[in-house]
Amino acid sequence: MSRHTDKRQNASDPTTPHQPELFSAPQRTRRSLLSLLRTGVGAIAASTGVAALLKNTSGTALARPLDTVGNFSSSLPGTPAITAIATNSAPGIYVESYNSSGHQHGFGVSAITDVGTVYVAQSTSGDGIYAETQSGDAIYGTSDTGSGAVGISNSGIGVYGSSNSGVGVYGVSDSDTAGFFYSSSGEGIFSYSNNNNGIFAFGAPYAAALYGMYM
Repeated sequence: MSRHTDKRQNASDPTTPHQPELFSAPQRTRRSLLSLLRTGVGAIAASTGVAALLKNTSGTALARPLDTVGNFSSSLPGTPAITAIATNSAPGIYVESYNSSGHQHGFGVSAITDVGTVYVAQSTSGDGIYAETQSGDAIYGTSDTGSGAVGISNSGIGVYGSSNSGVGVYGVSDSDTAGFFYSSSGEGIFSYSNNNNGIFAFGAPYAAALYGMYM
């Protein structure tokens, strides 16, 4: 009895500070994984068919759960609350949003910031951001005092918009330029349409519908 008691006493406590708890679960179906997310699991990492659920209680953990399970924060400048790295062409983060009846609803990803850039996407080759929707805006950006969305490319398209039955790129501004395009060695704007206007511009009374300047 004493030998078993010593083993229990000497066993490492998984909730001891500086030691993260690691729980392993067998491979589940996609629906069951989504069910786990809805019921409050903080983070799921999938690798070779095994789902690992990691809860960090370490003092060095930069992301800690808030009052609501699944939310993480970081108070260190330059340190992300959540970092996801994937190899072998796997997604870094995959998000779906469902309502109580199981239908897709709401935002897949929602980002808010008081100061600084709300979202940064960078790619050495390929799309920095790719968004697709069946109905509604694939990408929607809004700002009170700055740019709602900015696209920059050194050797490709900064912003590309395509739509089968709507507007590819749409910009609105109450007191400034709705859209601004600049190129140092190519077209500032290139527009093509199979059966409609390449560019359509409408100006209010005493205002130019389309204004161009050659430098």
